[in-house]
Amino acid sequence: GLYFQDRFGRAPGEFATLQALAALLMTAGYLFTPFAVARAGYVKRIVGFELCSIPFFVLLAFTTSLPVAVGAFLLRAALMNAATPVLKNLAMRATPEGARELQNGMTSLANSLGWVIGPHVGGWLLDRSEDNYKWLMLATVGIYLVAAAVTGWMLGPLERGESATESRADRPAA
Repeated sequence: GLYFQDRFGRAPGEFATLQALAALLMTAGYLFTPFAVARAGYVKRIVGFELCSIPFFVLLAFTTSLPVAVGAFLLRAALMNAATPVLKNLAMRATPEGARELQNGMTSLANSLGWVIGPHVGGWLLDRSEDNYKWLMLATVGIYLVAAAVTGWMLGPLERGESATESRADRPAA
């Protein structure tokens, strides 16, 4: 909300409407994911959704046009969040039945920690960049790129039915 308020002078109430629209698009994305997974598999869809959202985040960093920012915000939210049900489904499939509760709890904890820590780090960075959202967003894009690469590297073997350590151990040393 601060981005739209600071960059475009929009009231918080206007952002609430935008958030509601984003939630509707995320729901549509959630409903689309089973079809995407059937075509390309879990890991490719997770990484694909993450990577497809990045151009819209970069657009948010640089645009000075409110309509462009609104469109980029909505598309980024829908694409980035579409990976969530795919990741949760893959995690449940890859986790032995007796450990699913623990796996689900740890995933929820990690997600919650992100929501606790992220605003503090983001606010700190924003204060030090003189309220320049561009650098904050570009740093986030960098984190998304690393996350997409690590997701593909770590979860790819799960989808193929092997453990990540077995997969890397079987490869010849470079």
